[in-house]
Amino acid sequence: MEMRDLETGAPMIERVLRREEIYEGPYLEEVADLILVPYRGYDLKAGLHSEAFVSKGALVGMHTYDDAFFFLNDPSLSERINSVQDVFPVIMERLVRA
Repeated sequence: MEMRDLETGAPMIERVLRREEIYEGPYLEEVADLILVPYRGYDLKAGLHSEAFVSKGALVGMHTYDDAFFFLNDPSLSERINSVQDVFPVIMERLVRA
């Protein structure tokens, strides 16, 4: 089955990943089995009381996979950040010190 845009007929899902392809760690079993990666412009989230599963247009409250970044202005921290999982502890450490 393929999810298609109701207006244009274009496919909405670029690829489907298994959780093991992008996650690791002790909570792996709690992550969704499959992760849908939409084409640019499609937002695959909805609230419990939403009438639609997807929306198209301006993306609000999220980033796309290719434009998220973390700016580091402290060269000594580059040794501590080897994956995206390392970013949050560094941010929290900096917020506590602020």
